[in-house]
Amino acid sequence: MTKPKVSRLKDVASAAEVSVGSASRILRGDTGPFRSETIDRVLNAAKRLDWRRNLLVSGMQTGQTQTVGVLVPPRDSFWNSVLSGIHSQLAESDFLPITVWLGHSDGAPPFEDDDEKGVELINRLLDRRVQGLIAWPQIYCAYRKYFNNVVAKNTPIVVIDLYEDNLFGDSVVSADSELSAEAAEHLLQLGHRHFGCFSAERDVHSHDWSAVRERAFREAVNQVPNTSVQTVRLDITGEGYQEAEQLLSLPQRPTAIFALTDHLAAAIYKVAGQMNLKIPEELSVVGFSDLDYAAKLSPALTTIHQQPRLIGQKAADLVLSRIRETEERRTRFQLHEVGGWLEVRDSTGPPANQ
Repeated sequence: MTKPKVSRLKDVASAAEVSVGSASRILRGDTGPFRSETIDRVLNAAKRLDWRRNLLVSGMQTGQTQTVGVLVPPRDSFWNSVLSGIHSQLAESDFLPITVWLGHSDGAPPFEDDDEKGVELINRLLDRRVQGLIAWPQIYCAYRKYFNNVVAKNTPIVVIDLYEDNLFGDSVVSADSELSAEAAEHLLQLGHRHFGCFSAERDVHSHDWSAVRERAFREAVNQVPNTSVQTVRLDITGEGYQEAEQLLSLPQRPTAIFALTDHLAAAIYKVAGQMNLKIPEELSVVGFSDLDYAAKLSPALTTIHQQPRLIGQKAADLVLSRIRETEERRTRFQLHEVGGWLEVRDSTGPPANQ
């Protein structure tokens, strides 16, 4: 079978009876110096010949590859929606995401054992001359020194879900403080006074959002007299069942629990069922994320609804704005918050003794 001929720029120029340089400028959108008839001839010839711009050659000539490296795994419905937002926003600007991640999509790898593999992934993106990077917080923190080197090469970075003060790039986060306080207010208004807080693990690969959520929840509760908050934190290697049992076995068992992720809320559900504790009659539970299964739990989980697609879109917006900046117009790194709301369902109610 004969391979179909690929139209070249000089074919378009010949068909339109213009020079290659003129055809190139018109097809790049630089139409100012040309008459409308000339522009029409070039565009019609390109369409008739099914000509497509060779971005590889264009990138070599201009250094503009129109690509962004995305180091974000499709770990759950939250991150899938983040990726969707990144993709749609980049596509609108004619940019293409190159998405890579470490490990399996259903869990984070042991980063400390994967230094060479992580550096290899980052370098593969840089070797392809991506114009910017969007990173998962665990990946950024695990390979901080390599990302700092990227900044020195003037490749902009946006990290999602990271509050770090010395971040070498922009960050997009949920409005964690405001939303966690809203969860506390909901439970307080129901009459709860003894709370449990099930916190995510703390590690060098950054779950600093958990500290923000925990602190805001505790501060909101402590504004009301005669209240208490007891906290347990997930072991980095565990699934949360042991810690959930610890929280539900305290001498003064909480009547309401704020789980800092829906994954942790699901662990509370399982252990509460094993202990014959009814939700919400004997225990109210609030999660955080509104993952795809939250409304399908029994009872349906009251949880904080984040806006992951909007988070992804904002991350893409930030990296594109950095790519378009000149050195003279470069602004300080930004921390951008994306709002959300409390989605009240069936897992919260008044305490049993009320």
